[in-house]
Amino acid sequence: TSIWFEATQTGEHDVFCAQYCGTAHSNMISKVIVLEPEQFQIWLKGGNPEKFNLTDLGGHLFKKRNCVACHSIDGHDTKVGPTIKGLFGKRVTFANGATAAADENYLRDSILDPASMIVKGFRPIMPTFKGLLNENEINALVAYMKSLKE
Repeated sequence: TSIWFEATQTGEHDVFCAQYCGTAHSNMISKVIVLEPEQFQIWLKGGNPEKFNLTDLGGHLFKKRNCVACHSIDGHDTKVGPTIKGLFGKRVTFANGATAAADENYLRDSILDPASMIVKGFRPIMPTFKGLLNENEINALVAYMKSLKE
């Protein structure tokens, strides 16, 4: 027997037989495990997505989404974008002279609406990732950036 469906929620979900088919009907219980796309790709390659924490997923996404092309993780600013190493918790100065703490909200806003907060010394060339990343991916990128302490 086969069935097709579109998963709309991640997590483990119980599946029950919907039609009485014999004496062992009550034993016909199964599980569907719905993963985020990146976790699913890890599972497809034989990896265990349960062992892939948010920080690791963020590091994977940082490379996959090519953030590393413009943002270093070694503490040195590139000519394109500021370094991510040591950014979390630091005060950031913007092109308009305003400052803000680089907290979770700042990192999230920088991913989704980068043109709203241009860091002093850099041009407004970062594209938005709004609609390109899901909530789990954004949280993973923030966790990764938080992990890159000086």
